[in-house]
Amino acid sequence: MLDYLIILVMWTSQVYANSTDPSYSTSDQWLNFMQYQKSSNQAYQSRVTEGTSFFMSSLGNQNPEAELRQSLEAFADPSEFLKNGRGHPQCLYPARYITLKKQFGLQIKDVSCPAFDSWFQMRKEGDVEIVYAAQYLSNPASIMGHTFIKFENPKVVNNLNLATGYAADIPPNTSAAAYISNGLFGGFKGVFAEFPYYRKVHEYTIIDSRDLWEYKLALTPEQKKLFLAYIWELSLNAEIPYHFTNQNCSSEILAALQAVVPGAKLLDRSSSFYLTPIDSIQRISKNNLIKSEHFRPSLRRQFDTKYAELSSEQTGVFNDALRNSHFPEKSDAIVLETLLEYYSLRRQQNEDQLSTEESAFESKVLLARSELASGPAILSRAMPSSPLLAHPPRNISVSAGSDSAAGRYQILKFRPGVHAFMDRDEGYLENSSFNFFEISGMKQENNIAFAELKFVDVKNQPNFDLVHRDLTWGFKFAYDKGQQISCYNCKMVSAAPEFGLSSHITNWFQASLLGISDIRFSPSFSKGYECLLGAKVEGVLKFRNRFKFLAEIGSQSPVLSTTKVPITSIAGEFKYFNVLKNVDIGSRVLYQHQRPTKADLAVNSIEAGFAF
Repeated sequence: MLDYLIILVMWTSQVYANSTDPSYSTSDQWLNFMQYQKSSNQAYQSRVTEGTSFFMSSLGNQNPEAELRQSLEAFADPSEFLKNGRGHPQCLYPARYITLKKQFGLQIKDVSCPAFDSWFQMRKEGDVEIVYAAQYLSNPASIMGHTFIKFENPKVVNNLNLATGYAADIPPNTSAAAYISNGLFGGFKGVFAEFPYYRKVHEYTIIDSRDLWEYKLALTPEQKKLFLAYIWELSLNAEIPYHFTNQNCSSEILAALQAVVPGAKLLDRSSSFYLTPIDSIQRISKNNLIKSEHFRPSLRRQFDTKYAELSSEQTGVFNDALRNSHFPEKSDAIVLETLLEYYSLRRQQNEDQLSTEESAFESKVLLARSELASGPAILSRAMPSSPLLAHPPRNISVSAGSDSAAGRYQILKFRPGVHAFMDRDEGYLENSSFNFFEISGMKQENNIAFAELKFVDVKNQPNFDLVHRDLTWGFKFAYDKGQQISCYNCKMVSAAPEFGLSSHITNWFQASLLGISDIRFSPSFSKGYECLLGAKVEGVLKFRNRFKFLAEIGSQSPVLSTTKVPITSIAGEFKYFNVLKNVDIGSRVLYQHQRPTKADLAVNSIEAGFAF
């Protein structure tokens, strides 16, 4: 027995000595595999939670060399694992075993792993795909979109494929405050969950009306095998704190790809401030890891496309049918099919329920359609612009201008993310915005000072019509120095919600009528606060993703105040996109008038911004 132990120790030591030279533990391959990042003091720290079974060494979370040594020893002598009932390390850590065996030429006999082999066999046949679900502004966790992995099997229909995703494990009855704080600061545990693809198709394309984009990955057979083994290893052993900003659904996909594809540059070694799903798809593309893109429209987009292609006469028949539950005896097949699409959409979005009247009319339409000869199939598949075309999320801009109160000024602005309302819409949810922590500083004469910090600025302007009665809404929460006629140059915290209706009159022009409010807090106010209520009319003109023009006129009056002097505002903004790659230029004008004091404020500026 003693001889055996001596031989084992000598063999293990020799394997380790031959393998590290002595620094394989700090090679990109090993650091990527164990998801090590460098902290501010250049020490290594894995993104995986310390103390989880992902690490074989008790020091593995912060010591790449100790983890490598312990991994090699465990594969050489699995007795400790088997004695503790954990299973064989080859079965628990198949990706690590494959990698180290190839790297060091380990002379170790492969063992049978029934659970892993069964899991692997169900996923090995076809391509690995990354699926991107478009933005969904009604859910804060999906406001930037979502990504997950699909394992394609050519032997089954697409919806029956298997999928897996990384998401926050959110306890039931979590309060809104806990949801926000834990999501931002890593209070939730991140877990890998597996599911049949059809569940996500139903959830996203039908219930949430979100488009899906499927990206087949350009992996070699060896890389695909290692990728599958690595996903198994993470799912079985790893816990990673979930951050909505930078350790999210997308970061784990990038980490897994970077671990198995040599030379891939998908995640920085140092921790980044945030990562969006669109950003992750673009990084995968820049590393030449996408071989095809497939668009899967939501049920709502399919209906909207068919509805938009109706002639004016057919649209009139369709709208009349919805209002009066009646259609002409000789209605054409296209109108009837569009009506059936509409009721299918209504049914799916209302838990498969229609009112008694709607159900009866749907049956009537179905009967009328069955009595007509087969007409031309409606094959339209209106595809929005690809996420691969989206502008980068970060933006820095400079502007120069003047205002009638204080003369000329210059502003430097930085926006960490993601998409402003006046940005180019390609790849993002049209007519929407979502920004956070946008900060700007101002130079005026010889003074340099803080100008504004937007904590959040979100807006959504869907079309309101007979079919979709969606409301326009927006909310901005900021701290600024008050470039307003009622409180110029006074620092204030403001919250500004707005609600209303928008009409997409054409593909290139929309108009909105909005109720607006602005609740401000500042020591400059006599009561310490001010509340304004009012309304505005807004028009947006777009042309081929080359420029965008916004014009608005509105009026607000103070409430909860003895002085109720209305303020009228007229504003215009112009943006010209991609003068150079990811460089936009624009201009802005603002005029405010306060009656009866006849006070005026005029502001105009020009701006150049660079997205990166």
